[in-house]
Amino acid sequence: MKFMPGILLIGLCLFAGCASLGQFSSVKPLSDRPYIVVYGRADCSACEDAKKGLEEAGADYTYKDMENGNVRSEVYARLREAGLGSEKFLIPVIDVNGNLAIRPALEDVLERFDRPLYGKGVSLSAVPADVCGEAGSDLSSCAEQVR
Repeated sequence: MKFMPGILLIGLCLFAGCASLGQFSSVKPLSDRPYIVVYGRADCSACEDAKKGLEEAGADYTYKDMENGNVRSEVYARLREAGLGSEKFLIPVIDVNGNLAIRPALEDVLERFDRPLYGKGVSLSAVPADVCGEAGSDLSSCAEQVR
């Protein structure tokens, strides 16, 4: 019985630490075009599942391996900026258009990817000119045409 308060404290800390899983926090976007970045490691089954889900959904993404020191530094800085801490966290960490989350649901990632003005995650540079006209055309009407 004398260990019970310690066990409860550990359980509470674990629960509180997991409360932010899947919740997105805003950070400065890496690009002005729609994007998905998956930060992970090759030996991470959750990372492989996230990549497979994105591929099956037809979503383009960039994978960054956290075994690389520069990538690790980048994700730590972005986690701090998002207020998600950076000392210990689960992976994958996914950045969607400047929205960062730890182990988000695939549906949430795809929904956020579909939100940009560009429409359904399609950058205007990938849209044929006959759909949107020449550069400088009205982006909101073009986005409607793309959808």
